[in-house]
Amino acid sequence: MKASSMYPQEKVHDREWVKSMGFAPSIMDYARFDYVAQPEDKLDVADLVPRVGPYDVWAIGWVTGPSRASRPRTTKSRCSTDGHDSRTSDP
Repeated sequence: MKASSMYPQEKVHDREWVKSMGFAPSIMDYARFDYVAQPEDKLDVADLVPRVGPYDVWAIGWVTGPSRASRPRTTKSRCSTDGHDSRTSDP
């Protein structure tokens, strides 16, 4: 639920902001409706329905991106006892 704190409250009243960003940063926030919106905000009804948000896009990219095992990394073992440089680059 970290995404819940991504949007400032004043932005969910802004018609243009809500149209481009949605009223919740993640569909997983379980925000069923924009409870912050007021009639004077004049938001489109279609923008009051939850949709995939920027946090969801980031999370999907992180999960479906290259696996951690295949990412190059450089490590230095704390257990090196042979005196050699133990930094390795794993493919």
